Amino acid sequence: MSTLVLSQDKLKGVWQHEENKDDLIIIYVREDNVRFYNYRLDQPFNIDEKVISVDGNHVHTSYYDILNDYGFEIYYNLLNSNTLIRGSEKLNIETTYKRIN
Repeated sequence: MSTLVLSQDKLKGVWQHEENKDDLIIIYVREDNVRFYNYRLDQPFNIDEKVISVDGNHVHTSYYDILNDYGFEIYYNLLNSNTLIRGSEKLNIETTYKRIN
């Protein structure tokens, strides 16, 4: 198993926004493919997110909101096995997610 797959494996699971429990991210890993599924349980939400690059515990993605017709790049940093930071330099934000499974 490659180092890339081992790093991605640490990211997989269900993550919940630390302050908004209706905001979830599911990270699915199969071989060398990482998929991000974003959900908001309290509103219509349709996101297309594609991985641009993976480097250790850092993932860089292209994030596009189909319903609102806007997009930007996002980064994810795995701080530890239970804490994931999602941020955007363009929007100047960082959001903390906690692993729930």
